[in-house]
Amino acid sequence: MFSLILRTTTRFLLPLLLLFSVFLLLRGHNDPGGGFVAGLVASAAFALYAIAYDVKSARQMLRFDPKTIIGLGLSLAIGSGLLGLLRGQPFLTGQWVYL
Repeated sequence: MFSLILRTTTRFLLPLLLLFSVFLLLRGHNDPGGGFVAGLVASAAFALYAIAYDVKSARQMLRFDPKTIIGLGLSLAIGSGLLGLLRGQPFLTGQWVYL
């Protein structure tokens, strides 16, 4: 789909949406939903770009393969969960180090 208005608007909205996503992440870091909502806004920004241009262009802007990002996220979650098991606590129990 080619729409000059959509492409021009997307060119201005993409940086604003990504900046707003970072703001939501930092503002709501210790509040419920801060990181989740920030991720939704960031993914909406890339989805808007994919609609305005094409999926290939959106993937080039992302700079990382989405499968790699998913794999790293799952590995981090499993690794965080295993730390609790190694200390004899339930899976995904928070571990705090006091210095």
